[in-house]
Amino acid sequence: MDCRMLLRVSLILASIFSVFAASPTVANCDPKSVFQIDSLSLTPNGANSTLKMTYTVPTEITDGLVKYSCTLNGIPVLSESKPLCDDLKCPIVVGKHEAISESANPTVTGTLICSIKWQSAASEPLLCIKITNVNSECSQ
Repeated sequence: MDCRMLLRVSLILASIFSVFAASPTVANCDPKSVFQIDSLSLTPNGANSTLKMTYTVPTEITDGLVKYSCTLNGIPVLSESKPLCDDLKCPIVVGKHEAISESANPTVTGTLICSIKWQSAASEPLLCIKITNVNSECSQ
């Protein structure tokens, strides 16, 4: 993963984690995606959480779209789409890839569900990650 992508993911995840208080969960939200997620974890580290992902790319990708979305208690709070190559170094070559990002996680009340979806220029799902956090404590 190149520095632009890691920075972009870090900024998006910072906005996602900025409302987390409890340990969130992370999952593959589309097992039929072209990219194979080999490992996916979200680990709390005190006031921060670290997202680690390894994935396998079976075919070279030269263009596409990335979509970020979040809802808080069912209300949309983030919806953003960008060219995939703005966030990733293109072409995305065949082989194993790794992404690591750390972000702060302060407190809010409610259920926050966020997704990061990558798709090819032909609208094929490349990768999908869903992050869910449920917290019933009041914000400070």
